[in-house]
Amino acid sequence: MFIADSGNGRIRKINLNGTISTVAGKGPTAYDIPPFAGDGGMAVNAQFCEPMSLATDSAGNLIIDDYCNSRIRKVSTNGIVSTIAGNGVFNLNLINGVAGTNFGLFYPRSIAVDAFDNVYIADSGNNGIVQIGRSSESPTLSFSKASLTDAGNYSVVVTSSSGSITSSFAILNVVEATKIIDQPLSRTNFASSTAAFMVNASGISLTYQWLKNSAPISGAVLPAFTLSNVQDQHAGVYSVIVNGLAGSVTSSPAVLTIDDTLFIASSPQNQTVNLGGNATFTTTAYGAAPLVFQWYFKDSPIGIATTGSNVSTFSVTNIRPDKAGNYSVRVFNGNDNVSSSSALLSILPFEIIPPTVSLNFLVGYPLLNLNGMLSSNFLVQYSTNLTGNNWINLRSISNLPTSPYQILDPAGIVPPARFYRVLMQ
Repeated sequence: MFIADSGNGRIRKINLNGTISTVAGKGPTAYDIPPFAGDGGMAVNAQFCEPMSLATDSAGNLIIDDYCNSRIRKVSTNGIVSTIAGNGVFNLNLINGVAGTNFGLFYPRSIAVDAFDNVYIADSGNNGIVQIGRSSESPTLSFSKASLTDAGNYSVVVTSSSGSITSSFAILNVVEATKIIDQPLSRTNFASSTAAFMVNASGISLTYQWLKNSAPISGAVLPAFTLSNVQDQHAGVYSVIVNGLAGSVTSSPAVLTIDDTLFIASSPQNQTVNLGGNATFTTTAYGAAPLVFQWYFKDSPIGIATTGSNVSTFSVTNIRPDKAGNYSVRVFNGNDNVSSSSALLSILPFEIIPPTVSLNFLVGYPLLNLNGMLSSNFLVQYSTNLTGNNWINLRSISNLPTSPYQILDPAGIVPPARFYRVLMQ
């Protein structure tokens, strides 16, 4: 049973067990300032002014005569209140063919609902009966799977025996749902290598946040997430949250497993160079850090051991015949060590052109002109007696920069006379 509690501005309900409750209205208000509030919200929070009568339609909705507000209001079964007739402006003339909410009533005193849900209003101030069609009718337009082509402006034309009326526009915006097309994949990486995860998503205004073991990773806000020099502490479960205009979605988990096996992924390669040229050997290793690299030449350590990376290089410059041979590298990490295969450094065949030296004088001082192979090493000597093996070093020349190469011997002006020769080393 429902009761219009006029003086208290409420609608009451009495259950079959005799319990009374309020289904609409906040409470009493001053008669001289008719209150009106709450449409679109819960009826128990709305304000009514001396509700005089009520009825129910076939759907169970309450139709309430809000007397002092000159409105007819409806409380739907979900508890939401709305106005279906009257606009709060007292109208002294009854007008046909006008939408209920555009129609001014003058102190409606009583209402009734027929079997077809038509509402009849006793409009006391106008001494007339007003009919509002089908109080419970709520036609809808639904899209089971809205697409981008469904976006636009929508309106409805309501037609009855009294005429027709067109609603205002309702704008439907359809945005692409945020979804993951390609999930990040689990992977196993050797220690000291690089691990990369990738997600492919679609949607509008996408942003990304990668997680490790469900905790956000600082700065990991791109579709791809890369870890360099991975170690045991990087192992875990990785995922990504993709946010878009149409919501967010979390990827499936991707597990990163670390293999600590120490091994050489690429050994140094054989090289053949010109005499006096340069060569660089490179190796890549994986394993638990730190990795220490020691290079060897003909099985003897050469250079200084290096660490801090999983890639190591060793360069040989101004290559002479004594630098040709096998080069290799051994990698240590505290738990194990492993050696690379050997790389052979060879020198291209070349024709040795014997050097020559000629003698001129510059203001009385001996001036030697050395002709020889560029980038070669030479030793210039002199002797004052050709009968014995008493050659004395005058000048050592490394990596001959130019030919002829001039050498001035100021001491050669003093007797005894000097004889000169040049040796190619």
